[in-house]
Amino acid sequence: MKPRAWFSSHAPRAYTAGARRRRQRQAGRRQERGRSQSREARPAERSAAGCLEALRKDIATTEHPLTAKRWLNKPSVSPVLADLAAGRRALTHEALDALPDSPPLAHLRQVLVSVGALPERDEYMVRLERFLTGLLASQQDPEQRKVLHR
Repeated sequence: MKPRAWFSSHAPRAYTAGARRRRQRQAGRRQERGRSQSREARPAERSAAGCLEALRKDIATTEHPLTAKRWLNKPSVSPVLADLAAGRRALTHEALDALPDSPPLAHLRQVLVSVGALPERDEYMVRLERFLTGLLASQQDPEQRKVLHR
């Protein structure tokens, strides 16, 4: 029986052959993602199908496919993606605003912005505007509503 080297059983995970291959795959994905993003058109120049294809590529090259699969199966994400793909829902911020807020939906919006399917916007300002609209609507007294509206 051949004795094993001490370092082979105690080598940190970062130095193993599997980890090296994993880093090479991840680097290749990052390079490919960078090339595909530089070739992609701006959101106004692409169709909804092209934008969804960019989303599909981004999901397919994710570092954690199991996490992506779980996210895609969330009840607040999968019907929205199905509606977008079928053309039943427009690929706009306004169409997504009509849906109930949820963290997975917020993440979907961020991913759609990152792949260029949606234009960037200040989400904090949009949330503030929604809050203020609700606050004004909740005031029963017209005088108080006027004061808050100024």
